[in-house]
Amino acid sequence: MTDWDINTTFTERMKDERPLTFADFVGMLDWLKKTYNVSAIGVLELRAAVQLDQTSKETRRATEKFNNSSDKLSGRIYWLTWGVFILTAVLVILAVIKR
Repeated sequence: MTDWDINTTFTERMKDERPLTFADFVGMLDWLKKTYNVSAIGVLELRAAVQLDQTSKETRRATEKFNNSSDKLSGRIYWLTWGVFILTAVLVILAVIKR
């Protein structure tokens, strides 16, 4: 017997907001085949698709956040480079004038 046979049912687990883990999927498969008809497998596939969509959205948000941070850093490096260039030019001019 698995935890699925003793502790919960498929429909109760599907109502639970927690994301399904890989262990949940593995634990459900044999139990679903024995307990429910093919439509339950379809529900499981739908739930997996929904979680994949949620994961994609989280990945997209993380990528956008990284992109924004990268843009800020690029801007700062751009101005830092100009600052170093101007400072170098001033130092070269001062060195030439002192000769």
